[in-house]
Amino acid sequence: MRRLTLLFAALASSGCWQMHEQPSVRPHENPQMAPVRNTVAVNQTEPIPASLGEAAAVSNPLPPGPAAVEAGHMIYRRNCWACHGPALDGESNLGNLIATVGPSLPHLRRSLLDPAILAQSDGVLFWKIYHWSGAPRYSCPPLGSTLQADDIWRVIHYVRAVAAGEAPMGEPAGFRYGAVPVDQARLDLYRNATPATP
Repeated sequence: MRRLTLLFAALASSGCWQMHEQPSVRPHENPQMAPVRNTVAVNQTEPIPASLGEAAAVSNPLPPGPAAVEAGHMIYRRNCWACHGPALDGESNLGNLIATVGPSLPHLRRSLLDPAILAQSDGVLFWKIYHWSGAPRYSCPPLGSTLQADDIWRVIHYVRAVAAGEAPMGEPAGFRYGAVPVDQARLDLYRNATPATP
């Protein structure tokens, strides 16, 4: 018992008990390289802003509506829920649904419904999700290599719809663990793509 107590004391004093302090999280905190200017990836609707200043003038290229909000809800559930939780506040329980990581990292908790966040333009929110959201030790890791640009725009539609009371919090309709819905349009794009010539 004494050895176990000493082990926990050593872990607590070194900070290794928090996920954020683990070496596996560190690579995700480096800012992403800026994209080549004036280029658009085949699966993106708009060029990705190269700087936060440029991002302020960019509007969401995807039209808002129930389909975009529903897709954003599903993307949020798969990629954002663990830290921001079912109520988008970084720490809450909603019935028996809980956030898994956010509550254990008090210095990283952030409510996406905070008026200071909602006051930012869609372009700024996109840039912060794609690249990183603030000071390296106090931010969400950059998700540009995890999510496609259109998926980030859909999540922004979902967050804004929840803030306006137009979308539900909690589990999205049809969500199942381990079941990834197929995006037929994206699948067709890959099937019909012609190989690039060197």
